[in-house]
Amino acid sequence: MKARPNILGHAMAEALSTRQEIEALARVLAQKMQAVHGLDYRIQIDHDPAVAFVVIAPKSKAAQS
Repeated sequence: MKARPNILGHAMAEALSTRQEIEALARVLAQKMQAVHGLDYRIQIDHDPAVAFVVIAPKSKAAQS
């Protein structure tokens, strides 16, 4: 009997890889924003399909002190 491919495992690995790529790209964008504007930036990513967003915003003044 021929072994069946692990479709679920493959899909989960691909989703994790894509999630890591999104996080890496957000870090790069935050670094570019810091270089242009001279501020530290925070990253917030929500992968919930109902909202699914990426925010790159300046850190609060209190967080930078």
